[in-house]
Amino acid sequence: MAKTPMKRPAAFQHDRTVGEETWLTPRSLVEALDLPTLADVDPCSPPVRPWPTARQHFTRNDDGFNRAWDPKKFYFVNPPYGRECAGWMAKAAEHGNGLLLVFARTDTRQFHESVWRHEHTSAVLFFEGRLRFATIDGVEIGSAGAPSALVAYGTKAKRALIQAVSKGRIRGRIVLLDDAQRDVFRLGVESGRASKKERPSAD
Repeated sequence: MAKTPMKRPAAFQHDRTVGEETWLTPRSLVEALDLPTLADVDPCSPPVRPWPTARQHFTRNDDGFNRAWDPKKFYFVNPPYGRECAGWMAKAAEHGNGLLLVFARTDTRQFHESVWRHEHTSAVLFFEGRLRFATIDGVEIGSAGAPSALVAYGTKAKRALIQAVSKGRIRGRIVLLDDAQRDVFRLGVESGRASKKERPSAD
C-alpha cells in the first residue's frame, strides 16, 4: 500500500490561522518594536499567545473588528489572511493610528486603496528577507510564502519604524509618504484617465 505523503506545515501561507493552526507575529519583531509598550490594542489577537503584542488583546471571540476603535489608542493589526484581510486593512487605514503587518502584495487593489492612496498612510517598511512566524508554543516554523510589509498610519507609527530601522533592530527599507508624494500618485491616476479619454478611436 502506498503511503500518503506528509503535508508540509502551512506556516508558509498565513500568519494567523490555517485550519486549526495558529501563527503568531515573530517574537523578534515584537521585541524590535517593543509592541507591549508601543501598542495599546491588538484587535485580532490569537486566543493563546506566548508573548504580548499590546497592552490589551481582543480575540475572534471578542469580535475586535466590530468593536468601536478608540481613535486615541494605537493599534497593532496583524490580520487573518485570506478573504478577511482586505476588511482589516481598510479598518486599520481608516483608524489612522497604528501599524499594519501584511504581505507586500503591492499590486493588489486593496494595497493601493488602504496603503498607497490612503491619506492616513505615513510610511511603509519593506523587510529585508522574509519573516518567520511562530506557533502558539513560540516555535518558529518557517519563512512566509511572500515578502511582508509594515504599514504605518500616523506620526507615532512612522517614528516607531524609523527608530527600529535606524537602530538596526529591523533590517529593511522605509518608504515615507507625505502629502506631496500622494499628490504625485493622484496626478498619475488622473493623467492615466485623461490619456484614455484622449486616445483616438479605432474607427
